[in-house]
Amino acid sequence: MRELSASPDRIDIWVTRPDRASDSGLLAQYRALLTADEQARMQRFIRDQDRHRFLVTRALTRSVLGRYLSMDGAALAFGKNRYGRPFLDNGGEAARSLSFNITHTHDCVVLGVTRQRTLGIDIESTGRDAATLGIADRYFSALECRALNALPAARQRQRFFAYWTLKESYIKARGMGLAIPLGKFSFDFADSDTFEFDADPSLSDNPAQWRFWQIGIDPDFLVSICASTLDTPLPALNPRAILPLQGDGDPLPFRPVAASHGWPDQS
Repeated sequence: MRELSASPDRIDIWVTRPDRASDSGLLAQYRALLTADEQARMQRFIRDQDRHRFLVTRALTRSVLGRYLSMDGAALAFGKNRYGRPFLDNGGEAARSLSFNITHTHDCVVLGVTRQRTLGIDIESTGRDAATLGIADRYFSALECRALNALPAARQRQRFFAYWTLKESYIKARGMGLAIPLGKFSFDFADSDTFEFDADPSLSDNPAQWRFWQIGIDPDFLVSICASTLDTPLPALNPRAILPLQGDGDPLPFRPVAASHGWPDQS
């Protein structure tokens, strides 16, 4: 497998489906990448499918990041900030400038990678059941709740997942998780495919420093990406389908759904 290079001009989005990793020999290679602590964490999951997803997620993260750093994935060391966000704890300056974020839903795992930009990413299956209005009233801003309730019932599920994944991508980019109250920032859709972002002053953040995109991959998966701005053009989005340790990955077609500041040049 070839080495990889990361750039602030591109966000690589690595997508894997855990159910496609079933070969016993391949799974043994995945387990060999894990530390003893990760092995123990995996065994604490009760359900087989949760243990399997954890294994594939760690294998994806270690194998792909190792290729960016020209390191054996098993040799990568990770730390966590005070809110639990992982970061690379070895690999020198190349690792310090590499930004990555991981997200998963029940049957899809996504790893986002770029350089220098702060990055957050979230995925949801829009086909799953969701008590949209009940959850929205509890977690969304007043502006978002009003907008959601004003939509026809047929469009509420779609908008709910748009809000939810955008919010998750932002709190993950900030590296603070749910320490940031979800009702303290808002996404205001001007129409179905453009929106604006605003944050309460109590969050000590400048909303202008963030860019957001939403893309569809496969029929039912919505991915939201949040990245910090730099004095460069918008980064190209580069989704790739991969099975960890099996090839270099293939370009993955995606559907542009919505964006805060337009779409980057994909050429």
